Amino acid sequence: MKTIKALTIVLIVLCLVSILAYGHAMFVSMGEGAVFVQCYYDDGTAAAFADVRVYGPCRKEFASGITDKNGIFAFLPDTAGDWQAVIDDGMGHRVVKDFIIDEDFKTVVHKKTNGIPKFYGVIIGVCLIFGLWGLFALITAKKHN
Repeated sequence: MKTIKALTIVLIVLCLVSILAYGHAMFVSMGEGAVFVQCYYDDGTAAAFADVRVYGPCRKEFASGITDKNGIFAFLPDTAGDWQAVIDDGMGHRVVKDFIIDEDFKTVVHKKTNGIPKFYGVIIGVCLIFGLWGLFALITAKKHN
C-alpha cells in the first residue's frame, strides 16, 4: 500500500512538472517586406540574443546573426521560394520555421508544420504516465498474490 501511495505522489509531481515545462516553449512570428523574425517564449518574453540562421531556397545559408534585445532579426530576401529560419537560444530551446516568399517579395506565407499542438503533447504525456503507473501497479499486485 505504501508503494501505491508513493507512486501516486510521484505521478502528481510529474504531472505538475510537465505543466511547468510548457512555459519554456519558443515561438516565432514573421513580417513582410524586409522579413523579420520575432522570437519569444510563451510567457511573452523576447528571446533576446538568440542565434539565427536563415536558409534560402537552395538550402544554403543566406544570413545569420543574433536577435536584438526585443527578439527580432531582419533580413532582405533576394529570391522567391521556400525559406527556413532556425533560431536557437543556446539554452535548449530551438525553433525551425519554414516559410514561402512569393514573387513580389511582399508576402510571407507561413508553411504549416506537421507537429502536434503542445496541449495534445501534454495530454499524451499524462496518459503515458498513467498507463505506465497502471502497468506497474498491476505487475506488483500479481507478485503479492
